[in-house]
Amino acid sequence: MEKKGYCVVDFQLYLDHSNNKSLDASSIHLRRRSVDSTESYDIKISAFGESYKMTLQHTKSVLHQSAKVSIISDEKEMEWNGDHPDCFLIGNVRSHDGTVSASFCEELRGMMSTRHHELHFEVLPHHIRKRSSLRKVKHTTLIARKRREDLIFSDLSQKNDYTPIRKTEYNHKRIHKRSVPSTDFTIELAVYCDADFLSYKLLATDMTRRIEIMLCKYNAVQFEWSRADVLNYNVTLSIKRMTFLDKNPSWYHASTTLSVPLNTTCTETQAGLAYDHIHVHTGIPNPELGGLAYQSLVCNARYRCGVSADGITTYVTTVHEIGHRYVMFMHFDKLRFDLQYLMFLSNSSE
Repeated sequence: MEKKGYCVVDFQLYLDHSNNKSLDASSIHLRRRSVDSTESYDIKISAFGESYKMTLQHTKSVLHQSAKVSIISDEKEMEWNGDHPDCFLIGNVRSHDGTVSASFCEELRGMMSTRHHELHFEVLPHHIRKRSSLRKVKHTTLIARKRREDLIFSDLSQKNDYTPIRKTEYNHKRIHKRSVPSTDFTIELAVYCDADFLSYKLLATDMTRRIEIMLCKYNAVQFEWSRADVLNYNVTLSIKRMTFLDKNPSWYHASTTLSVPLNTTCTETQAGLAYDHIHVHTGIPNPELGGLAYQSLVCNARYRCGVSADGITTYVTTVHEIGHRYVMFMHFDKLRFDLQYLMFLSNSSE
């Protein structure tokens, strides 16, 4: 245990006291001229005897401007019409060869992924510092670090799928096959968070805060998919639907066997949902896998789903499971991906 560090289960916690102005969210707001700003921010956080040096830039949210955001509870769906948060940064951890995704909607907070660790950092609000012995310190940052484990992923090919999706009647006119350009294409997503995810991982009840957290996660997913130098393609993620299951509806079955929520979600969302990929985030305790997805079935509306059991400050599993549908053995208008980066993730901690 390092000095000033605390171990909680398999996480380490650290408090960094600093007068570094780069950690001030209000100054980032003031310096920001537009969402297209190319201005970069160099930020350093010291923790666990190491110095994490980051370079971040403003990024557009992956949530489409006309996306449907809703809550499902007691079989009823209620649409949320509040403003979408638009206060995000993305970049690299220069010192540790990693990536970072952050938001500055209130205080600066975000997540880092390096070769050996996953980290979450959050600058404590002023009112907390004011009431404690930290009131004379300009910034106090809480950092949590967890060592990356050997994540267990899987995929279900159509031939070996022992939980086949029940075919339902659906509107073929709204499921569009797309002609993919030679270098650019967009993956339209529907994202669901189940009741266990909201109970155990995404504890915020404020909708703006919920959306901010999920977008910070998916901005990181987008950043990994943006590696055109590796993939030779420019891939854009666009979330067209985000649904929070405050109470799981009758059609959704949570289980530690991830093929169960995968199956029920694919069955339910066949009808009339013209999205390229449906992704479910589950918080079920002790799942058998970190994630699960159907493989190489990008054009099949019955098998366009994936499920992740990771948390709100990690994104490796989500990147990996989306990759199963769009990367491995994929043949789509002769489109080929280099698997060198995206699909190394299951072995990234070795």
